[in-house]
Amino acid sequence: MKKLIVFDLDGTLIDTRADLTVAVNATRADLGLKPLSLGEVVSYVGDGAGVLLQRALHDVSSYDLESLKIVFRQHYNAHLFDFAKPYDGVTSGLEALHACGHVLAVFSNKPQEATEMLMTHFGWTPLLSAIVGGGGVFPLKPDPAALLQMMSDFSVSAGSTWMVGDHTTDVSVARRAGVSSGFVRWGFGRLGDEMPTRFFDLFGDVVEFLK
Repeated sequence: MKKLIVFDLDGTLIDTRADLTVAVNATRADLGLKPLSLGEVVSYVGDGAGVLLQRALHDVSSYDLESLKIVFRQHYNAHLFDFAKPYDGVTSGLEALHACGHVLAVFSNKPQEATEMLMTHFGWTPLLSAIVGGGGVFPLKPDPAALLQMMSDFSVSAGSTWMVGDHTTDVSVARRAGVSSGFVRWGFGRLGDEMPTRFFDLFGDVVEFLK
C-alpha cells in the first residue's frame, strides 16, 4: 500500500548543528556579541529561524527581528554545506522507500530556500514529491496545514501517512493532522510532552518498518 512519508530535516535527515551555530554566531558578531556554544545554539533549534534568533539573542534588549532574520539567512546560506552531512543510511534509505512506490516529502521549519538548496546538494530532490520549508505559503509546524495539503495532493489517507522527525513539533503536527508519527532518537531535538506512534534508533529501522 502506498504511504506518504514526510520527513523533518534538521536532526532527522541531516546533521546541521555546526552550520547553524556558525550562522547564529556570525549574526551575533554583527551585533558585537560573543559567540554561543554549539550546545546552546542546538538547544534553540526546532521552531523556525525567528524563534531561533530570539532565543540566541536573549542577552540583547532591543533589535529588529525581521532585519536580523535576513542577515541570519545570508550567513546561513553562505555556510550551508560547510559541515552539514546526512545521517547514516539516509540516502540509501530514501532511495529504497522511493523504489517501493511511497510518496516522500520534507516538511521543515528551516527557511524554504535553504531547505531546497540542501535537498539539491545531497541529490534528494528527485526522490521527493514535496519540499516545504519555513517562510513560504504554509505556516510552520506544528500547524498541520502543509501536511493536510500533501495528503490531499497525493490522495493518501491519514491512515497511510507518517511524519518522521526528532522534535516535539514533528509529533505534534502529526497528532494535529491525525496521522502516525515516528520519533528518531539520533537527532538533537526534544520530545517534550508528546508521545509518538513509534520510536526509531536508526534510519534503517525507519526504512524496514515503513517499506
